[in-house]
Amino acid sequence: WLLRYMGHEDIRVLNGGIDAWVEAGLPVENSSITRPMSTYSPVLNEELYASYDYVLSGKAQIVDARSKEEFEYGSIPGAINIPYDEVLDNKLIRPESELEEIFSNLTLNKPVVVFTTTGTKASVIWFTLTMLGYDARMYTYRDWEKAEREERRQLQEINRSI
Repeated sequence: WLLRYMGHEDIRVLNGGIDAWVEAGLPVENSSITRPMSTYSPVLNEELYASYDYVLSGKAQIVDARSKEEFEYGSIPGAINIPYDEVLDNKLIRPESELEEIFSNLTLNKPVVVFTTTGTKASVIWFTLTMLGYDARMYTYRDWEKAEREERRQLQEINRSI
């Protein structure tokens, strides 16, 4: 997600990580490669990150990718819980047919906002949704909580001034 957000398009994900690579008997090296210096200027794709107002707008389906316990403790109103680890099987992304079943309560033609506390684990759900053709964005529960606190503070100020 972060690479896409920074404007990269040609991105590859090593399904299962280095462990799966080694287990498949593919070559590995134990040395570093130094690349020549270059100038890098990211072009941010702001549409990949949902704002508080966008989440509130009702334009998107909201997926809470945190654990069931975290979800039960509190979530964004209207969010459905799909824990990030449900799309994985021993660090491998599940087959497409299994992913389609996991996301069967989502509508393909409506945008999706995925969140976890900081967004890191939500990127797993974001990636699989994107892989399946969904228009997905990321968000963080920390941003939600901060915006909600600010909104309550503003309402308290208004009430005091009345």
